[in-house]
Amino acid sequence: MNEQEAPYRAPLPTAGRRRGGGIQVALATMLLVAVAIGAGLAASSMQRSDHPATDRRLGESSRPHTAARNASTLPVETMQVQRVESYARERTFTGIIKPARQSELSFERLGEVVEVSADLGDRVEKGQPLARIGDRRLKVKRLGLEAQHREALAVLAELKAGPRKESIAAQRATVQDLAAQVDAADQMAKRRQRLLLASASSREEAEQAAFSLTAVEARLQSAQKVLDELTAGTRQERLDAQKAIVAQFDASIQDIDIEIEKSQIVAPYDAFVTERSVDEGSIAQPGSTIFRIIEDTSLEVWVGVPAAIAASIQTGETLPVIVRKQSFDATVRSRIADLDHQTLTQTIVLTLDNVSPQQIVPGEVARLAFTQEIPVDGFWIPLAAISRGGQGLWSVLAVVGDGDATTTTERRDVDLIETQGERALVRGTLETGDWIVSSGTHRLTTKQAIRVPEPTDDVDESAPFPATEPASQDVMSPAEKPPEPLDLVPTPRSDRPIASLAPTAS
Repeated sequence: MNEQEAPYRAPLPTAGRRRGGGIQVALATMLLVAVAIGAGLAASSMQRSDHPATDRRLGESSRPHTAARNASTLPVETMQVQRVESYARERTFTGIIKPARQSELSFERLGEVVEVSADLGDRVEKGQPLARIGDRRLKVKRLGLEAQHREALAVLAELKAGPRKESIAAQRATVQDLAAQVDAADQMAKRRQRLLLASASSREEAEQAAFSLTAVEARLQSAQKVLDELTAGTRQERLDAQKAIVAQFDASIQDIDIEIEKSQIVAPYDAFVTERSVDEGSIAQPGSTIFRIIEDTSLEVWVGVPAAIAASIQTGETLPVIVRKQSFDATVRSRIADLDHQTLTQTIVLTLDNVSPQQIVPGEVARLAFTQEIPVDGFWIPLAAISRGGQGLWSVLAVVGDGDATTTTERRDVDLIETQGERALVRGTLETGDWIVSSGTHRLTTKQAIRVPEPTDDVDESAPFPATEPASQDVMSPAEKPPEPLDLVPTPRSDRPIASLAPTAS
């Protein structure tokens, strides 16, 4: 043989050896796989032992930054809650615009409409005539009353002036004549009496002379009383009676004047005409509406509010009223004492300042804006931080941890009190200073690991969980990278076929 070693050649297998050789190849393959797995585990152990400082930092931190955990955590936005003892609730109550005064004008008596001087939409001033009905009969009646009135006045003037001087002089002359007749009759009676005593005359003649004296004396007394009455003037009772007659005629004339005045409709105040129901020639019935007018100088707002809120509104207080999306200042004029039986609200009447019906039309809807201070024990949080919980409650995700780079969430049940825009007022199992997830709660579950981004230079670093924007994915250092996956299929280290590694038969 040559000194050079001949190449190894495997003997050609026989039929019996082929079956034994297959089993040997399978056993050899399994052995190689086991060796490869062991080598991979040993390499991983050696890689961890090569970074003792990293292992020590991970042991000291409550939020380990391993590669697997860092891949499963989510960056979130957080905020710190603060307790509030009260809040302002903006409430609006719907009301209606009304004119300060509105009237339905009508005639008080039956008559034919002879003139209409106002139309729909016209602005009328106080005292301006609007319509008139016929009044000719009233004027004729007034003329008759005026004549009777003048007659009564003349009689009264005569009574006040007393008898004329001529009447007094004539009556005085009558008295003097009767006095002379009394003297003559007296002397005649005395003469007859003497003759009777002397039996020169009969008794009948003496008695007749006595009777004549008595009659003349009676006429003298009557004439004297008339003279005394004329001299004394008119009695006060007659003057009073005549004055009463004159007053009756005065009253009758005034009544006619009132009827004539009521024959026309005049504007009671400055206003706008909103309704007209008759024309010339129509017969106006007493009490039927002819015009409807509204005052043009001021408007009012009538708003129904709950009694508890109405009690806190003071007369003279200024409140904002919204009409057509515009705000106007309104002054509280009065508060109606009783409640509306249908709405169970108390009506507040407000006067719009410096606003006329030309700017706002009566009948429009107005809204009273009212700020109510309500005591409460709760927290203001973003509306996005709330999610629906169980048993009719709501819940938030609280941040639990030491304030390091990562931590976990914990569900806290809360009761929703009020929502205002993008924020909500809640109360429940929260305390002042707690940190909660402020948005994106739909991506999280209870006890899920989260990552709170580190504070930047613009954020206060004293806060353990600053509310920042979600950070981008961090780049891990080689020490934090996971080990490469192991290849469980070994690669032969020589060009020999695998079958050549199997032992040969002896």
